[in-house]
Amino acid sequence: MASWAHDISLGLATLLFGYFMGGLLPFTWRCLQHRGLPFRDPHLEARRRSPLVPRWAMYYLVWAIAPLERALIRLQVFPNSVTLASLGLSLIAAVALGLGFFDLGGWLFLLSGILDILDGRVARATARVSPAGALFDSVLDRYAEFLAYAGLLLYYRDEWVFFAVLGLQLGSFMISYSRARGEGLGVAGDVGTMQRPERILLLGCALGGAPFLAHFLEPTAVRPFFHLAAGAVTVLAVASNLTAAARFRHIYRALRGADKRVPEPTKGARSAAAESARPAA
Repeated sequence: MASWAHDISLGLATLLFGYFMGGLLPFTWRCLQHRGLPFRDPHLEARRRSPLVPRWAMYYLVWAIAPLERALIRLQVFPNSVTLASLGLSLIAAVALGLGFFDLGGWLFLLSGILDILDGRVARATARVSPAGALFDSVLDRYAEFLAYAGLLLYYRDEWVFFAVLGLQLGSFMISYSRARGEGLGVAGDVGTMQRPERILLLGCALGGAPFLAHFLEPTAVRPFFHLAAGAVTVLAVASNLTAAARFRHIYRALRGADKRVPEPTKGARSAAAESARPAA
């Protein structure tokens, strides 16, 4: 890859990395002053706890992006516009990943996920929550995730990682479909550890950090393999499909239990129903 393009990619990635890592110290200091989290967020408290992403990490992310959130609210930006910006960043990230700029692509993928968080927060803060907006957000989220995987498929088209990316893509879509189908049948399906926030955080960090590790493992490679990214994709592919299977099993058992609780009609009730179904003479 061209050295100037690599320098720009590395510089932008370093700025983003420095912003989020630099905020850890003041956030930790505020936590120590308050002897716990410096604020409480009802939406975060309502989320199911994840063993992969600690609650303090979610609070730190919300605290770090609070200036951008306040700016969007002050400028009266529509939540759907934020969702569209998230899709646009995913498209740029896909192009960067396909061309081998994993540092820039990884951080843009993370930023896309951050905008996905912000669109809901802006909608709640400005009283613009609506079923149509929720549908718009969910559909574009699927497209945004697909674009990032498409970039990885392009880069790893001649490697075995290509099939791992396909597995991750299948697992991530089945996780979303299982939950949507379960909720449509009246069963909450938010079980499993590898939900979308976990996938975005872990994959984005692995993609963004892959070039740094490749600098030591393959310093002279013209087209690096990016071992960290390949390993993360493989692990996430397995974990995502296990989560999808766990959701399916949970929803299926719940529906089977509901079926067993429905009483069978008695013989008299069946006869009465058959009699009432006959046309009048």
